Amino acid sequence: PTPAPTMASPASTDFARACQALERLEHCLADLEAFEAPVDSDWVFVPGAPGAAERQISEEHRQRFVEAEEMLAHLEQLESRMRKKCQAHAELEDVRRQLGQNSSDRPAAAEVVASNQDSPELQSLLDRAIELNSVATYGQKMLQKVLGMLARFEAARSRFKADVVPRFAHAVVAADMEDAERCSALEREAEAERQRASERARQLLAEFVESSERKVQEVREAEAVAADWQCVQTASLSDLGLRESI
Repeated sequence: PTPAPTMASPASTDFARACQALERLEHCLADLEAFEAPVDSDWVFVPGAPGAAERQISEEHRQRFVEAEEMLAHLEQLESRMRKKCQAHAELEDVRRQLGQNSSDRPAAAEVVASNQDSPELQSLLDRAIELNSVATYGQKMLQKVLGMLARFEAARSRFKADVVPRFAHAVVAADMEDAERCSALEREAEAERQRASERARQLLAEFVESSERKVQEVREAEAVAADWQCVQTASLSDLGLRESI
């Protein structure tokens, strides 16, 4: 029989996502840190930003910077959950030491309660241990992997703030502002074009209504002329019949 598929735990899923995001972040940092500003007239020193340069940054480097920011934000969300579990592990070990337990030897809760029924302090520690045990879901190997990954993330975050932001933040902000202004200008032009098109449509409608009314008036005038001519013809024929009878 085919074995049933195993479902990944939320903890392992967070770790896998964090590792993937961290690899992307480190890749972006490597590209950005390896970039050397060309010595040409495109680069302009920014007053008030020591060591920073601003220019029409290439789209590739801007995308790397933006991606690094996105990965940082994503990792910080995962970091919060993973650090909570790691802190629960550390606190749980401390509670176990206070209970006189070895981390590798976990006596049943009933035995601890039975041996400490008259000790509210120990009962409180036991309740806390049970609570922490529900949060500290990493095994020892996974805990070490998570701690190592968090250390790598902290190092990458420090590199981004210390090395990348001073070199690229001003250029990225300037490029974003230019894009925003360009989009705003395009939107204004599009709105003006919509207004012009609406005005043209109103003019065409007015011309159509005017033309229709003019044609209706012409038809009415033609019908009136035809009626008058019919009356003239009828009167002429009547006069002719009278003269013939005489």
